[in-house]
Amino acid sequence: MNASVQAAFYFIMRSIAKGEKDDENSNDEKILKEQQSDTTSTSETDRKHRYFIGKDYSNIYQKDITEVQDYKTDSVIRTLVPRMLWHDEALAVFGQTTRDVARYFIQR
Repeated sequence: MNASVQAAFYFIMRSIAKGEKDDENSNDEKILKEQQSDTTSTSETDRKHRYFIGKDYSNIYQKDITEVQDYKTDSVIRTLVPRMLWHDEALAVFGQTTRDVARYFIQR
């Protein structure tokens, strides 16, 4: 490492240790707080809006969905039962079926 790079490195390390900021990054904390304030408003903190209406808010481990035609009513108590997350499903195919599946997707 040459002398100028080493001097710059030590200068940066000292300014970090002292908690000093350069002019370029002085607004970073303000921008970060503004961005975070947009994401802190959720249906739990903002009671005016409900993002998951009726049957969309469900947990099949607690209670299965019944009366599908009446989609506006909740099937579980929202304050007591957590909402189920989305899960991606995977599939593995072996043997002769593999050729059929591959041919189907290649032809599409």
